[in-house]
Amino acid sequence: MIVGRLLIVTPAQGATAPAIADIWTLSPLPCKPGLFAGPCARAYGHAMEWRTPAEPESLPPEGFTRRDHEAAIAASEANPAFRDWARLAEHYLALDRKGDAMRACERGLQDGPTAALHHARGLTFAALGLRAQALAEFRRAVTLGGWPLMAMRAAMRMMAADEDAAPLLAYCDTVTPALRETAVTRAFRAIALSKLGRHEEARSLVDLERHVMRIRFDPPEGREAFNRALAAEILADPPAAREGARVSINYRPRLDGPAMAALQAFTRQAMQDYMARREAMGLADILPLPRNPVILQTATTVLRRDGRNRQHIHPRGLISSVYHAQVPEPLRDAGDHRGALVLGVCDEPAGGHQGCWGTRHIPAEEGWLTIFPAHVFHDVVPSGIEAPRISIASDLCPR
Repeated sequence: MIVGRLLIVTPAQGATAPAIADIWTLSPLPCKPGLFAGPCARAYGHAMEWRTPAEPESLPPEGFTRRDHEAAIAASEANPAFRDWARLAEHYLALDRKGDAMRACERGLQDGPTAALHHARGLTFAALGLRAQALAEFRRAVTLGGWPLMAMRAAMRMMAADEDAAPLLAYCDTVTPALRETAVTRAFRAIALSKLGRHEEARSLVDLERHVMRIRFDPPEGREAFNRALAAEILADPPAAREGARVSINYRPRLDGPAMAALQAFTRQAMQDYMARREAMGLADILPLPRNPVILQTATTVLRRDGRNRQHIHPRGLISSVYHAQVPEPLRDAGDHRGALVLGVCDEPAGGHQGCWGTRHIPAEEGWLTIFPAHVFHDVVPSGIEAPRISIASDLCPR
């Protein structure tokens, strides 16, 4: 049995703080392995079938250090059978070798066009300051099928920086139905609607009061002991070659430690409860019910000094969560926003425009899980201190 204290982050009219809604006990009923069927599952209408996420074939570029990029390039150049030209181009770009990146793309295109190659070519044109060519390459990548979320995000982000948001909104409406039902399209559609003054429609997509839920995790051993154990597991499992970095994100964390496994189980149940409340939160027509099976994709983040995640969404997710495992003591009673999770902030991708929904600072509090739609842009206020701020981000992802 896992007990969570449910806090819906929606202040009552005129109130200065959210109200405690209830104490919820999430008790799994007997069911097949991998299924959760509890009180919230019955309200939801069916049980979610969870599957272990597949090991990613390779880290995203932001998971590499300069040494990683150099080693990857050397290994690629020494392998006569090498064919991942798009990834090689991204390694070259990370080292500001734009000419080599373009040559890698051209070599790959000799074997035939792919979404990954046109995405990499678009990134190269963007690095060269050739905006029109970059946008054309991103849009070409999207038309090649597969699941070109990164190329679509790059195209929409480029259009979101323009003063006129009409082309962005039109593009959101013309992508395939499958791509339309993604966090990427929902996020940039909200920005376009906000920039065009269609605020009611924009706020239906991003509502920082109704769409945010917080749950306190009360494990049997107590919150303090649990969070110490969880923080120790995370610090003992750093991403390769990232020790001492101001931003250290592990996209392949170990999930078999006792504390991490317990948090994963709690997060799955909390996410199912969130989905059971879609209609009450005004999300029934925005977040589609995922077909089974679903996966919980997890990454750990350790931030120090001026480290922050930058304004981002979680492209593959349906809903996202952030759990704070360790908050440096100076931040706990600081009385300011240092270390806070900032929801709704989007002026960087939107060309200086802040969405009509505003922003919401969620204080970093150990033992609290915050859940919100994956299409909500968010960031972290730097702590300004050396002691690590440790959090765990998870996404409910349709397969």
